[in-house]
Amino acid sequence: MKPNFLAIGAQKSATSTLCDLLARHPDVFVTDPKEPYFFSHDEVWAKGMAWYESLFDGARGERAVGEGSTTYTMRFLYPNAAERIAEHLPEAKLLYIVRNPLERTASHWVHMRSRGGRETRPFGVAVREAPEYLDNSMYLRQIDVYRRWWPDERICVVFFEDFVRDRAAVMRRCFGFLGVDPGVDVAFDAHAKNVSAGSREDTPLLSPLRKLPVFDRLRDAAPKGLRESLRRVLKRPTQRPTWDDASRAYAIERLREDSHAFLERYGKPRDFWGY
Repeated sequence: MKPNFLAIGAQKSATSTLCDLLARHPDVFVTDPKEPYFFSHDEVWAKGMAWYESLFDGARGERAVGEGSTTYTMRFLYPNAAERIAEHLPEAKLLYIVRNPLERTASHWVHMRSRGGRETRPFGVAVREAPEYLDNSMYLRQIDVYRRWWPDERICVVFFEDFVRDRAAVMRRCFGFLGVDPGVDVAFDAHAKNVSAGSREDTPLLSPLRKLPVFDRLRDAAPKGLRESLRRVLKRPTQRPTWDDASRAYAIERLREDSHAFLERYGKPRDFWGY
């Protein structure tokens, strides 16, 4: 079967927590894994729609059936996602949760640092050299692609800040948007589900080991207990970056116009994110 809703991002904005809470509703089904990346990643897209639809075979008559791939709002990296979704799921409802763009950008960098050395540059350098950090934080640019095909009544924008302040109210709104009983209470954890919490990055010792041709094979063959022990030795906690004045000014200059227009469209004051 095909899904009838997608949580399309934004990455590092509590999409995982949102999908987890949605899935606790008895009339909502969310795939496991939450992010199949089908419409964004060419190698997954090549598996075909039959494979994608099989991900929803576990649904048992729930009214709302969906998934939550945040890569669907990474236009710079995955330019075909929106068009593919429009072609194959034109009636799907879209959920888009966003947060302060500067905070999202910092969390994005932490995430990449923890992904096997994919990001080795200092934070300020990475923000300037890798366009995706700020592009993924330009929410108007991302959602306007979808608005070419989707009417506003089938797009629900959620602000992370509202989600933190009154999670129950936000969930009632999301459930109502999806057409399921908004009065159902779901259990709320004390903290948002965040895969960046406790992130660890490579130490100088691990980085050259990753370049060995046999590294992946040895890692996969090692017992789980040994892998965890080595992880504690060879990876260190990733420190959350702080914005230096120059980098912050650069980012705000890039983000301001998009952020202000987005906030105005979705009912927030222009200074909602502090710039």
